Amino acid sequence: MMLLSLPFELLYKIASLLNNEEKRNLRLASKKFCCVATPLVFETVSISLTRPRRYRKCLAFLKALKTRADLAQHIQCLLIHGSFDPSYENGTLWYVITNGRGRDIRLNKKRLLEAIPFLVSLRSLHFYSFRPGELSPSSVDSIMLALSRLPLLSHLSIDFHQQSPTRTSYSEFHDLEHIGFGGTHMLDIIPPLVVRSPNLTRLGLLVLQDTEEAPVTASSIFSGLPKGKYSRVEQLAIRGAGILPAQDVPLIVPHLHHFISLHIHIDDVAPEFWSAMRIEKICLRDVSVDIVNDALLEYLESYSGVKSMTLVPKQPVNSSHVDSSSRFWGEILPKHANTLLELCVQPNFKCSGGWFLDTRSLDAIRQCKRLERLRVKVDQETLEEEDETNIISQSLDGLHEWPCLNILNFHSLTTSIIYLGGIHLSDKTENAVLSFRCTKPTEGALRLTVSTDFADHRLSRRKSDVEVYSFKEVQH
Repeated sequence: MMLLSLPFELLYKIASLLNNEEKRNLRLASKKFCCVATPLVFETVSISLTRPRRYRKCLAFLKALKTRADLAQHIQCLLIHGSFDPSYENGTLWYVITNGRGRDIRLNKKRLLEAIPFLVSLRSLHFYSFRPGELSPSSVDSIMLALSRLPLLSHLSIDFHQQSPTRTSYSEFHDLEHIGFGGTHMLDIIPPLVVRSPNLTRLGLLVLQDTEEAPVTASSIFSGLPKGKYSRVEQLAIRGAGILPAQDVPLIVPHLHHFISLHIHIDDVAPEFWSAMRIEKICLRDVSVDIVNDALLEYLESYSGVKSMTLVPKQPVNSSHVDSSSRFWGEILPKHANTLLELCVQPNFKCSGGWFLDTRSLDAIRQCKRLERLRVKVDQETLEEEDETNIISQSLDGLHEWPCLNILNFHSLTTSIIYLGGIHLSDKTENAVLSFRCTKPTEGALRLTVSTDFADHRLSRRKSDVEVYSFKEVQH
């Protein structure tokens, strides 16, 4: 009862720390707790009309939004799974004869169009595995038009199920700050949205290619903007079946002057792109790539201040590849050591040269004193030693050099295969972590989560010796 005497603002902060089930239970405790928990419970709402177990509940909830504006006003994030179609749970003969499914489809449309205007606080809208389904194109358009008119909507994310529609129902969305997209026919949807969203700052794209489509070029994202008008996007993440050819570099670079974050994992990126970034002095603070070449390394070496860096080299080894890794560890990483908070170097092919964790790369990483997250790959040769001198033990022995480290991930370089009569590399990685021992660990080491391919681990006292700590698997 003492909690009831606390100010509403303090109770709200306390309730926000609870999980979803606890928040729902809190609404039943008292009238005051209900007022505190209700905005938190309905802050994010998920709708799935195609799932049999949730269909009737979702319909009832949509109906309630029309009559309970006090609930609708709390919804800030709406997740829509699948299509707007009803489930197939009522597939009886009479249901088919009387066209019950047609009535349900019309009812779904009615409930949605009645509820949407009451979502006055909605800021984020996400479609997962979305498809138009059996609703007519005009019905889908009317629903999308109603959603686009919501006054505070600033984040739109569309993840299509299988093939994306060639025509767009999204042309009315406008003034978005964050756009996410996954599917085919990207050019039918994204360029118009970019034009209608002058304040767009974040853009995340997963480009899937239809067999009849030409390769999507990265520069086409901004192709709808009139000549002389450039994007103000600050964060771009693009992956999948895209290319950035040399001839498109002059077209895209003028749109990148506000960039602070770039994740680019597509089929091909011309070296000229990174040369242009270096010449234009566009200094990224967050960079993630999987095509590593001399032009990229020259760009990263031209400035300092990166906070998050992810390199996932996918090229096969060549004569200059080892030199590239030596250049990265010896010359480039030290330039960003004072600012780097997150580092991920995980080569995506077997013969990875010097990109895996070894004594040379570990010495370079130790210069990054502010690291919070570190993800690396280990190779067979680094774990051949049976004693405590393997590279994982050396890394764990030096945890005091990373006082801020929260996550340390050792990933296997090889594919997980069980060898008869032998120990697989992932087993060796796991054993190297579990065999680690220490006394008087720092507070940072006790907070640290060490991950392998198999499990997450935290330091804890050993039952046999209270002065000795070892890593134990975390049960999730």
